[in-house]
Amino acid sequence: MLGLNPSMRFYLCEGPVDMRKGIFTLAELVRKIMGKEPSTGDIFIFLSKDRRNIKILHHDTGGYVLYWKKLDKDRFLL
Repeated sequence: MLGLNPSMRFYLCEGPVDMRKGIFTLAELVRKIMGKEPSTGDIFIFLSKDRRNIKILHHDTGGYVLYWKKLDKDRFLL
C-alpha cells in the first residue's frame, strides 16, 4: 500500500507514456525526461495516451513499487 506523507512531492509526466514500460524504464524516464531522481521517495505519475491507464512509480526503503490502474469505461481527468 502506498503510504503518503507531507514530505512527498508528486510529479506528473508531461505527455502520454507507453504502458508497456516497466519499473526500470519508467525510472529512466524520470531521470532523463523529468530531470529527477526516482529513488528520492517522491511519487511519479504516468498516463496513457487515452488516459484510461495510470502508473505510479514510487521508491520506498525496500525498493521500487509500481502501481497500475486501468479504467474500464471512464478516463482520468487532468
